[in-house]
Amino acid sequence: VESRLTTTMPQHDVGLEVVGAAIQMWVEYRVAIGKRFLDLSHPESWSAALDYTVRKVNFAEAPIEEIARWYGTGETAIRHNHADLVSVLDIMPCDYRYYRGEENPLDKLVEAAMMLEDLEKRFRAA
Repeated sequence: VESRLTTTMPQHDVGLEVVGAAIQMWVEYRVAIGKRFLDLSHPESWSAALDYTVRKVNFAEAPIEEIARWYGTGETAIRHNHADLVSVLDIMPCDYRYYRGEENPLDKLVEAAMMLEDLEKRFRAA
């Protein structure tokens, strides 16, 4: 899986930081599932799902049809594995573990929540 990621992703304009995030996601997924059986008879489908997922996290999406073609797998397998990755790792947009942009948009949400909390306190103060 890792070797497919490191060869395929850079061929399609993905920087090494994002490739590293996909590998990190794979390692964390393997740890999270523990002893649960993992069918690795089609590693290309896992590589494609990791590529697809990390691109979504980083707003660098590519059409799933293209990713399926790059890895030689089917869209259904990518969707299934993507859903499992998201579920097991509780992945969200801009996830701090895998986001590699300069400024994470979630930071603005945290700032806004803190500002709202402060405004609420000031509003309620007598």
